[in-house]
Amino acid sequence: METNMLRWTARVRRMDRTTREVETRLSVMETKMLRWAAGVTRMNRIRNCLSVMETKMLRWTAGVTRMDRIRNDVRSSVSRR
Repeated sequence: METNMLRWTARVRRMDRTTREVETRLSVMETKMLRWAAGVTRMNRIRNCLSVMETKMLRWTAGVTRMDRIRNDVRSSVSRR
């Protein structure tokens, strides 16, 4: 059932022979569908990386190390515009 649905979304007819190109398109489509179902996008990863970089810069500016066990209080201690 799942393979038929993937073939339908990849616009593959039954009379078409399954070639390497078609298999690649199916695996790409399957990956996209799994990411969509899980709610995971590439933008989420980019946002997470930006948040980590921002926190590191704020810690560096405030002179706080990770060993100080201060997590999200760094944002409130440093005045932001």
